Amino acid sequence: MPSYTVFLNTVSAKGCKSEFCEKFTLVDSAAGTTPVNNAAIKIISINPNPVTTRMLLTIWCANNNTDVELGITDIYGFKRWSMKKTLTQGNNTIEIAVSFLTGGAYFLKVGSKYGSLSRGFYKL
Repeated sequence: MPSYTVFLNTVSAKGCKSEFCEKFTLVDSAAGTTPVNNAAIKIISINPNPVTTRMLLTIWCANNNTDVELGITDIYGFKRWSMKKTLTQGNNTIEIAVSFLTGGAYFLKVGSKYGSLSRGFYKL
């Protein structure tokens, strides 16, 4: 996966200077890949998709007692919902109420110490 280093240099009207550098690795979030360890956690399914009032997630985890943060963001990057969960080894089924979301495209993100993955879904 390609990596890029981004540099940002700013100078204020009063002459104050600031510099920021960060390395980014591009990943295919729709495919659910992560640059850290994509074998540790996998989003198996989002059912139904498109969703209406609730969705059932199946998330596979290689290890027992793995803490994750689940989040839903809209297509503009605004976090609309999140929760913390501890996964067991194997398949984990999680039900999420989504009736509060307006219709449109969203991303489910699963973050852990092993990295993060995301998968797109649509709300009717």
